[in-house]
Amino acid sequence: MHNEIKISSDFFPESIRLSLVQEIEDMGVRKREFHLSAGENVPECVISAARFASDKLGLEFNFAVLKRYRVTDLYESQAYEMHLDPDNLTSIPLVLCTLEGEADLIYISGSGAETTVRCSRNVVVLLDSALKHRVTPPSSASGERHFLFLGYDTYQ
Repeated sequence: MHNEIKISSDFFPESIRLSLVQEIEDMGVRKREFHLSAGENVPECVISAARFASDKLGLEFNFAVLKRYRVTDLYESQAYEMHLDPDNLTSIPLVLCTLEGEADLIYISGSGAETTVRCSRNVVVLLDSALKHRVTPPSSASGERHFLFLGYDTYQ
């Protein structure tokens, strides 16, 4: 393992993972953002996931995104294009949590090589925030991918 990426399988306890999946199923929209320090309107499962990840990774989080990717969506996610995340979210590694479904994360390493990582159920990827990356549309049989992003927003 090197500093550009770290991959953890079976990251969240099933109770947390399943509660996040249910929250995504129930939210009725494709994406929701949460400012964890505000505390209001943040589902308990998101708070629990951020605490668990913080304890396990030694990182502080104040921002989270729950998202559902679907191959049937008319909206094409900007995550499918090679990009860097906004500057305000790059003070720590990107914490990319696949809760359900599958997709490939493609990133450009510091040496310029394109590298592909398979993201599947309960796999968490910590990616150096200085690296360009993209994700493919879901490739699982369901055509969906449930996802949690945890970060530290320096604008808060």
